[in-house]
Amino acid sequence: MTSGVPRVRIKHHFREILMINRPFTDDNLAILRTGCFKYFECGGECINGPISLLSGIAQSPMLLAYHFFGVAFYSIWVMFTHPQLVSSPSEKLYATVTVDQYPYLMIKSIHVARFALFF
Repeated sequence: MTSGVPRVRIKHHFREILMINRPFTDDNLAILRTGCFKYFECGGECINGPISLLSGIAQSPMLLAYHFFGVAFYSIWVMFTHPQLVSSPSEKLYATVTVDQYPYLMIKSIHVARFALFF
């Protein structure tokens, strides 16, 4: 029988990432939240694995690490490939990332990865 520590930690991380009504002042947490929802939109094992971890059906540390890093790296992928909001939310103006923004996004991705690891 395993202790309850990994399950509590799982719930803590996903709860913090998935809080919708909380105002996100930290940009890194907002990137992880967006990436987490995009990860869930992939369907299949991308939704089945995290839900089985949250419900306590699966208690595998390897499964936790797989999905935790999957969400973190997919969040960085989303930051590079998906259109970003460039104006206020009322106007809904999106723009795709251009090549000249890659150095800034590379530095930002390092900050996001470090934030995800030491959250």
